[in-house]
Amino acid sequence: MARDDDGDGSIEMDANGKIIWDQTYIYHVWPAVPNQLRLTIFDPRDNTLTDEQRQEQLNSVVQYGHGSNTYNGANARTYVIFENLFEWEINPRFSRYDGYAPTLTRDRSVILGSCIISNGFNTFEFRVVGKNSASTGYKIGLDKLFMSPSYSPREAEAQLPAIAYSGPAPTIEYMAGGSWSGNYQLLFPATAVGQYFTLRLANDRWEETNFRETGSYMENATICFDQTLTPYDFVIKVDTYTNELGQTNYWTNAVFVSQVIDTQITRPSYSEISWNAVCPSPTKVDLQVRTATREDMSDAPDWAVVPRISSPGAIAPGNGRYLQFRANLTASPGENKTPVLKDVTIKWNGETRVVDIGGTFTKGPDYGIWELKVNGQTLTTGLSIYLKIFRDALGFLGNKRFYSELTSEIQPRNTGK
Repeated sequence: MARDDDGDGSIEMDANGKIIWDQTYIYHVWPAVPNQLRLTIFDPRDNTLTDEQRQEQLNSVVQYGHGSNTYNGANARTYVIFENLFEWEINPRFSRYDGYAPTLTRDRSVILGSCIISNGFNTFEFRVVGKNSASTGYKIGLDKLFMSPSYSPREAEAQLPAIAYSGPAPTIEYMAGGSWSGNYQLLFPATAVGQYFTLRLANDRWEETNFRETGSYMENATICFDQTLTPYDFVIKVDTYTNELGQTNYWTNAVFVSQVIDTQITRPSYSEISWNAVCPSPTKVDLQVRTATREDMSDAPDWAVVPRISSPGAIAPGNGRYLQFRANLTASPGENKTPVLKDVTIKWNGETRVVDIGGTFTKGPDYGIWELKVNGQTLTTGLSIYLKIFRDALGFLGNKRFYSELTSEIQPRNTGK
């Protein structure tokens, strides 16, 4: 366990960016009549112990029922959580993902595990490790990814090209029907175990590509799936209106205001903004960016005083934790022309910290089993804990067992200590 010793709202880290663990918690079963579930706490924790000594410490606690006979025994305390008849199991959770399903579908908001993400760029290797016995193939399909402290989702296909791969090249696949975010996925059409591809992703940034998140709003603008583009894409255009003569015209000015993004950093250092737009002359697109220390943006500057940015580049919107942008589109109604905004990216210097890694993935009859490594490291995936408490009671028809059970998924924030 780790504490917030200095009261700044976050647990303490050492000079290498790793968590400083303050306590060791060991839950263990002590056979008695009835059985006991015990908790032995070593406080303060001895962080100088080797892995072998840590294992000896664990073995001693389980053998003797307390921590007095092992390393750091003077700082051990043992408590009885409860006494009853019960079953207790602890099983590892694996970061492998089985993409098989009898029909093509999406699996939303899957957490694969946790790892330390460093500031700057990180590598993400997706490797085929097998397939379900019912599957006919080894494909990998990725719709969205989240892999940074802000947990802002990124379109997986927008992260291509891969910096390395074996087997077929990963590609962008159009997914008709509207179920996949942006109507596309990143498809790796693998044909065998061991084939892989690697993405190089930045920590941290906000990539807005669909403009349809909760909290965003528009004035005189419309979002459409533009099939005149290659590839097809969700875009923002100036909307039209019908005048008193029954004629359809573009509005001259339109606005899109984004949802608020929480960077999860108290004072982030924002660096730059970029966007892709099609602006037939004389139409144009410019952006505004503002930040705030409050989630409702109540202490952010009014849009009227926020500078307009006419071209991608460096930004200095302040150091507020919460971030929002506004896109201003100017059309040319007389020439029947509108600008088209395709995407917006805002970057800031991320922090080195433990992050949950996951996303929305594709499952189907020809998809395989794959695993993810970040910077060459296997993800920390946690434990599944099962507890069943029961009691036998004598009734008219003999003994009857009453029980209560629960399963809990535990995800550690582990740095190897």
